[in-house]
Amino acid sequence: MKLKQIQIFSDILEPCSIAEWNNVTTSSIIFGDLHLKQLASTSKKVYCRYYDCNRQELNGTAWQTIMFPLSAAYCIRQAGAVYMLLTDSPDESPLFDPVPLTLRIDKNYKHEISVCVGPVYGEERRWLEIVETTEHHLLMGINHFYYTILNKMNEYTRKIVDEYERLGYFDVTVIQNEYDTMDWMSHLLQIYVSRPGCPIKG
Repeated sequence: MKLKQIQIFSDILEPCSIAEWNNVTTSSIIFGDLHLKQLASTSKKVYCRYYDCNRQELNGTAWQTIMFPLSAAYCIRQAGAVYMLLTDSPDESPLFDPVPLTLRIDKNYKHEISVCVGPVYGEERRWLEIVETTEHHLLMGINHFYYTILNKMNEYTRKIVDEYERLGYFDVTVIQNEYDTMDWMSHLLQIYVSRPGCPIKG
């Protein structure tokens, strides 16, 4: 009896095309001196892992960085990287799928100038301060604001913020963390997590 031959096909990976904006590899990050100082003093080290369009890891590209502040990590750029994730070691098997990278560089700015507002948090009523500041800037021709809310804020103040967001004036990001009190690292959270490059976003 002749056995029927069964052919097993492996997944065929399509070649990845690299966009011009993504054909860049860097060796350092912004605030590199601060990064190196923190890297030497902190125990929370992680590795940036880079993957191509087929979710295949780019060999030899794992790069050591740190979680600073709190839950943010800065990574260098790798040409051809379409997905990324973080692991505790350079050769660890990831527990989650890599996340897609998003192009955040836009030459066609929607706003001539925007205002980056410091992080807002706590139960203190700030609605009047927010309204006065916003309306003052609107009179000067500035019509877009970036707000970061940490954990929670006063209910009525949040209603004011939500209304400005509905009108298109505010871009609001809410960051939840386990800390009851905020300090200077809260401002770094806004820079690193919420609005990287906030002063130049349009």
